[in-house]
Amino acid sequence: MPRDFCKVRKNGKKKEGLTPLQEKAIVALMTTANVRDAAKEVNVSPRSIFIWLNDPAFEKAYREVRSRTVGFALAELQKAMAEAVATLRDVMRNAEALPSARVSAARCILELGQKWTETEDILARVSALEEKIENRKEIDNEAG
Repeated sequence: MPRDFCKVRKNGKKKEGLTPLQEKAIVALMTTANVRDAAKEVNVSPRSIFIWLNDPAFEKAYREVRSRTVGFALAELQKAMAEAVATLRDVMRNAEALPSARVSAARCILELGQKWTETEDILARVSALEEKIENRKEIDNEAG
């Protein structure tokens, strides 16, 4: 991850409540294995970082950076999924592959398809429930 990944400054202005050292600490937290290593990298005590993590502005900025990082990782996983499915399909269709490999690939495709279908169904149900709750709130507000 590049050092400038933590974009805690916007339009050249300091993000509210963070010092440049805290900004560096966020980058260090994202690029090192633990708080102790992050503290060493920015030349502060681990205790300072733990204190900062309890500060709402620091914690919010750190959470935002972590969220963006996870988002980037998920995007990469989604790209790789198509490749993985193509590989499984190739193995499954390859008459020269071991039968156990072909069966394993087929089983994996079926299991992943089932999980995806179940997940989509659950998401649709949750969405419908949320819509019903929202509609009920609107009816209650109009009545009250």
